[in-house]
Amino acid sequence: MVNIFLLNWQSFNSIKKRLQEINEIKEVLRIIVINNDSRSLQAIDMICICNYHELHVVNNGCNLGYAGGNNAGYEYLKKNNLDGDVIIANPDVSLSAKVIHSLLGARGLEKFGAAMTAAHNENGTVLYRYIMMSGFSQKWKCDLESDFCKTDYVAGSLFLISREVLDKIGLFDERYFLYWEEVDLSFRIKDAGYELYSLPSISILRETNSLSRTINALYYLSRNSFLLKFKFPKRFKKYDIIIYLFKMFILGLKISLKSRLVQPLINVFKGFIDGLKFNR
Repeated sequence: MVNIFLLNWQSFNSIKKRLQEINEIKEVLRIIVINNDSRSLQAIDMICICNYHELHVVNNGCNLGYAGGNNAGYEYLKKNNLDGDVIIANPDVSLSAKVIHSLLGARGLEKFGAAMTAAHNENGTVLYRYIMMSGFSQKWKCDLESDFCKTDYVAGSLFLISREVLDKIGLFDERYFLYWEEVDLSFRIKDAGYELYSLPSISILRETNSLSRTINALYYLSRNSFLLKFKFPKRFKKYDIIIYLFKMFILGLKISLKSRLVQPLINVFKGFIDGLKFNR
């Protein structure tokens, strides 16, 4: 059995699209819809959309973020003695039988810990096939087409994680709430002796974030860089975070000028101030 986590926060229309896609997949799957909205969802509301697979709903009653929401799904599995590896899927990424089958096939790779796929945007432009990191610098690499390769971290939009690994190291650190938590998880997977893989020839459609979500992201991208450095000091050089925060300031400035809003810059500075608390 394989579990697919679908996290809902003001995105139920996207959840329904993913359920329709999953209903066409003939692999044996268990769907866990994790609801971060205050309004409750019931399985009966979705069973007419996805009636081929086992379906469960976890109502959190509030927005626990990406980290806390998916953790609630994992706790649900443990509480109800439900076995199986876990695929974490954002509601804004496309799913297909080919994608799911390929991810499941990656479990046979040496020292398998987790695996992701390549991704493209609405225009068909490849965003990444695998990812390299140097300090906080992330390079979305598009220069490889093969069955599999190693990646420095698995992108949080869609990845499969081994249940053995999950039960050994846990899922996300909820202090992140949003952003950088998949990098933290990837570091812990590698530190536990497992490998991270990408499937460069298999690609998902990853929708572009709205302006409001991009502006909101600036706060967490800035703040959580301090938490990541605090937890994994040996992975970063002394000035890595200074260089990264300077780039975040430039990004916030560009978005502020383009949107004619001051909030992007405010979010960068607020993230900086709140991030300093992790070093105390």
